[in-house]
Amino acid sequence: MLHKIVYLVVVSLVTGLLLAIPLFPFWKTWRRVKTNHPDLWQSKGPFDLMSMITHSEVVRSFMDIVALADRDEELKKQDPELVKWAKLSREVWKMAPRSFLGQIGYFFVFLYFVLFFTGLLMGAIFPETGT
Repeated sequence: MLHKIVYLVVVSLVTGLLLAIPLFPFWKTWRRVKTNHPDLWQSKGPFDLMSMITHSEVVRSFMDIVALADRDEELKKQDPELVKWAKLSREVWKMAPRSFLGQIGYFFVFLYFVLFFTGLLMGAIFPETGT
């Protein structure tokens, strides 16, 4: 029973950590817009979690900010940190699969890494059983 509980905790931890890697630049951009640019936040957003999940036009507005951040000369001068994170977010977005088969392939690669790292951690925690 203990193995199953630890396994679920480790799977959740590994999944969260692997998802955090590509989502971190978007979070930094989101946070920077929220804290330093309330005018932009109110005009294009607000970009709270529920509205971003339920309304695709809110996500599109956020991605417009990401796409245009380095082209706005005033924003470059005013907040180079936002421009840096927006560029990184745009590069991560370019790596995202566009086709349905590509998305399925990315899912299986992600699942493989989750299972691989979970197996490594479980082997380190319970070396006598290997699970």
